[in-house]
Amino acid sequence: MCRGMAVGNHTIYMVDTHPTDTYYAYAIGQGDNGGYVPFVNPYPDSRNGGGAWYDPSGGGPLPPVNDNCANATLVGEGSHAFSTITATTDGSSSCGGYNEVWYRYTPTYSDYAMIGTCDTASFDTTIALFDACGGNELACNDDACGPQSNVGILVTQNVPITIRVGGWSLDDRGAGRIVIGECAGPTIEIQPQSARACASDDPTHSCGSVPTRWRPTK
Repeated sequence: MCRGMAVGNHTIYMVDTHPTDTYYAYAIGQGDNGGYVPFVNPYPDSRNGGGAWYDPSGGGPLPPVNDNCANATLVGEGSHAFSTITATTDGSSSCGGYNEVWYRYTPTYSDYAMIGTCDTASFDTTIALFDACGGNELACNDDACGPQSNVGILVTQNVPITIRVGGWSLDDRGAGRIVIGECAGPTIEIQPQSARACASDDPTHSCGSVPTRWRPTK
């Protein structure tokens, strides 16, 4: 099955690829006497959609500009497009994840923030938050909203948070948008007599499921 389209001199647009497959390029310039030349597939996976240009005569696909934490893209609140199709793995988290891109988010307020890819990514994502590159993990999430991720965290104005967005497995790559916005904090209500007392200081909620903190009645 053909999984690429020859365009120009030695240039191929790869689609529907898998990293373990062997690929061959036909030397069109030699006419009927040409041969098939094997080359290493540079794309970890494009079965989830998309593709990229590749020149088997040299070079390869360029990773995203924010492929490494040191080159994290500076962002604020809002919706930010990303692609991990050619990303590499530069870091780890307790929620796992591979093929990630990085952001450095500086809050413009002090309150709860929601950071997620719910309904905005084409693949299974993970998100992890750190206080710096190589620093402490603040929170992480996998599958808060189906195969996508969502993290709620208490932020402080002008104190940056480093965000790692990746795929759950080596095969999980694609495009999407990471959405960063203000999230209402937990509510505090009088505990009904019929309710069992409970408490939670877990800030990893989403705006759609903010935990309730009961306060005991006298």
